[in-house]
Amino acid sequence: ISLTPTQQSIAEALLLGWRDDLDPDTWRQFRYAGITHLLCVSGLHVGIVAWLAGLLLLPLGARRWARTLRGTLQISVVWLFVYITGMAPSTLRAGVMFSFLLLGDIGARRGTSLNNLCTSAALLLLAQPGLLFDVGFQLSYSAVLGIMALMRPLESLLPIPDRGPAWWLPRKVWEYVCLSTAAQLGTLPLVLYHFHQFPTWFLVASVTVVPFA
Repeated sequence: ISLTPTQQSIAEALLLGWRDDLDPDTWRQFRYAGITHLLCVSGLHVGIVAWLAGLLLLPLGARRWARTLRGTLQISVVWLFVYITGMAPSTLRAGVMFSFLLLGDIGARRGTSLNNLCTSAALLLLAQPGLLFDVGFQLSYSAVLGIMALMRPLESLLPIPDRGPAWWLPRKVWEYVCLSTAAQLGTLPLVLYHFHQFPTWFLVASVTVVPFA
């Protein structure tokens, strides 16, 4: 498949977070649509990598040694991906959080998402205190906090029954809307402060562009 330079630059950003080849117009269009997070490697990308690695290792089985080996290999793959993509604050946050989740799977114990989020932030700030003033770090953590705090209350505004395949698509669409809205509300104060604008098309883009990306 032959890609145009613009398509190639978007593919590099979507897959690996490499944005050096993106032209200003493309970046501006993604920003106005409220989906610039697709061009920054974050929890979505790291989660897909961890899931794919776990899927490939499923034949190992569910015994203790297999669970330990699978989790160790998943963590290794996650951090290799974090390193390849430049170790941006959002990727580091996702890498640390997924490492905690995978370690919990190895030990058959799970911590809460909020504890994992706060612990990852504390570890990163201990290693690099200057990250506190990094816009990417601030947006990454505020987006996740927004999702944790607001997604379930938003979903409860329009309860969609889980009663078979007929309700699957409406439920998924509503979940995407709630997820995007919660993340945007979580980052809204920072977006207004740093960029002086509000993405008015983020709901439409989240339902149409994000799933395909």
